[in-house]
Amino acid sequence: MPLFSSLQRWLRPVPLGAWLMLVLMVWMSGVGPAAAQVVELPHDDDTPGTFFGSAVAIEAGRAVVAAPNEDSCAAEAGAAYVFERAGERQRWERVATLVPSDCEEGLFFGRAVALSGDRVLVTASREFFAAQRPNSVYVFERTADGQWEERTQLRADPGQRREGSFGADVALDGNRALVTTWADTDAGPEGGAAYIFEFTGSRWERTARLTAEGIRDGDVFGGSAALDGDRLAVSSARHGDDGRGSVFVFERTAPTDTWDLVARVPDIEDFFISLALDGPRLAVGESRAGRRGSGVVRIIGPDARGTWREQARIESPRPYRGGAFGTEVALRGDWLLATGFDEQLQLDTNIDRAVFAFRYNQDAAAWQFEHVMDIGSPSFGAAIDLKGQTAIVGESSQDARGRAFVIRIPFFGPSAERE
Repeated sequence: MPLFSSLQRWLRPVPLGAWLMLVLMVWMSGVGPAAAQVVELPHDDDTPGTFFGSAVAIEAGRAVVAAPNEDSCAAEAGAAYVFERAGERQRWERVATLVPSDCEEGLFFGRAVALSGDRVLVTASREFFAAQRPNSVYVFERTADGQWEERTQLRADPGQRREGSFGADVALDGNRALVTTWADTDAGPEGGAAYIFEFTGSRWERTARLTAEGIRDGDVFGGSAALDGDRLAVSSARHGDDGRGSVFVFERTAPTDTWDLVARVPDIEDFFISLALDGPRLAVGESRAGRRGSGVVRIIGPDARGTWREQARIESPRPYRGGAFGTEVALRGDWLLATGFDEQLQLDTNIDRAVFAFRYNQDAAAWQFEHVMDIGSPSFGAAIDLKGQTAIVGESSQDARGRAFVIRIPFFGPSAERE
């Protein structure tokens, strides 16, 4: 059931059972720091429009939140913040502020972030769709004394032309990184690429450049990236009348150390396609698909013969027209998170965005809706990530201060403890 946390919701009649459940949820979320279900990460800058929370990542006891428009070392240079659970009470504390070594105005450091162990990747991407730009992906590592240092920068192949703006998205798994470009829309189907970088023990090497074969004029390969071990996925958006994009799945062949295309998922009804990959499961968000364009999330994976097929099509439990369900997705194990608008309050405009949690029921072999994470904000769920049963959710917009929340799943209440 919805969690009535906004002013408009409090003013509406609520059944007695809902009131009792809400009181129980709030009590459960406030029993102490260790048991808190929702924790707002500390951030002192309350300037609107820094877009703090527009890119997030989380692992066990560590999180990264970016603010790409923040005036850090220069105007709109951007910054990324590392948080860790620390102390006897295991509170979340900010332990590092990451800024680029070659700081300059308008760098937009923090467009995308990725986290794996003691390593963080941060992109600095100035434009979405343009001719080739010398953007960089910055590699930070935690030293033995707990400090975070910039180690190197990852860059595109300088010999390539018109593949678009490097650093559109990034994914990281151990010693392997995936970086995509926003394809140059004037380059036709030749534009767009995905780069694989490997850490060899002493340095990062660019080991592969992947492109899409058989795409048409108007297709924009690149954009969203997902990586898990020897498998990766890259989106390809579509300009034109139908606006249906695709997702390409590649797998690494060990003997030859090559990346082979194993699947192409067509007819994705979205332009900014969201992806999440966990093992052989791929979640694809389609915020324009479904009934009345309310949005769906597709679960794609290989069948017994190894052919990638649609395994499930998940809709919002509250499918509003233009509800943008699937704008962002996160997947880990049997848990799936998807961002979408939760309520219109009988208006023509969606005003409240939430994050919906689904769980795969092994016995029923189906994804079932479990909980809704809702703080009564139209910009909640701007970015999400999931590790185990701990989620991080960003709230980010042009007109308000950004925030980021660490949330335990199952989600029991709207109260947030500021640490």
